[in-house]
Amino acid sequence: MCAAASAPDVKRALLLVWTDIPTDIETEFNEWYNKTHIPDLTATPGILSGQRYKNLRPHLAPDEPLYMALYTVEWDDPWALLRKVAQVDDLKRAAQGRMIDCLQARLLSAWQPLGVRRYASAQLQKAGAGGGAPRALMLVLANPAEGVSDSDFEKWFGSAYLPRLLKMPGVAWGERYRTLRPNRRPGDCRYMALLAVESKDPAGLLDKIAGTVSAGKEVQGLQ
Repeated sequence: MCAAASAPDVKRALLLVWTDIPTDIETEFNEWYNKTHIPDLTATPGILSGQRYKNLRPHLAPDEPLYMALYTVEWDDPWALLRKVAQVDDLKRAAQGRMIDCLQARLLSAWQPLGVRRYASAQLQKAGAGGGAPRALMLVLANPAEGVSDSDFEKWFGSAYLPRLLKMPGVAWGERYRTLRPNRRPGDCRYMALLAVESKDPAGLLDKIAGTVSAGKEVQGLQ
C-alpha cells in the first residue's frame, strides 16, 4: 500500500529550467552553474531549494536539452518571482561576464502540486524523511484524452496511474503536478508525475515506464 506524506503548501510550486550548452564550453558552464548560479538563486527569498539533473537520454527530440534544474519555490506568483530574480541576476552578472547568455534551448515551466507525495512503501517513506536527492528523477508529462474532463483525469491520475507506477521496482515515491501556465503552446502538457528512482538501472526503468504511456504523454529521465 502506498504511503502519503503531509499535505503541500498551497503557495509552493516547482520551477523546471531546461538548458543546453555547446560542448566546447560545457565544463566551464557546469562549474559556473553549480558553484555560482544555483547558490545565487537559492539565496533568493522565495526559492527554497535547487538541484541539477542530466538527461539520461538526451536529444531524442529536437527540443530536448541536456540539463535540467529543479527549484522548489514558495511564492504567490512564481512568474513574478522569476522576474525579480532576473532583474537581480542582471545587475550581479554585469561585471562578471555573461555565461548565462551561452544557454541554448532554454525552456521554463512552473507546476502546482496536486495532492501529497506518495511513497511506494512506509519503509521508503521513513528512508525519504532523511532528505537527499534520489539516484534519478523521471517526469511523465500528460494531457487528458479527447473528451475526458480535467477533473476525471486528475482523479484517474492520482487514484489509478500513480499507484501503478509506484508498484514498479525501483520507484521510491511520486508526486503529481498541474501546470501554472496552461496552453502556453499548442501540445504543451498540462499534467506531470514526478518520480524518484532508486534503481541501479534508471535508463532501463525509464523504458519500462515509457511502455505504460500512450500518445499525448512523454517520459523523461534525469540523473
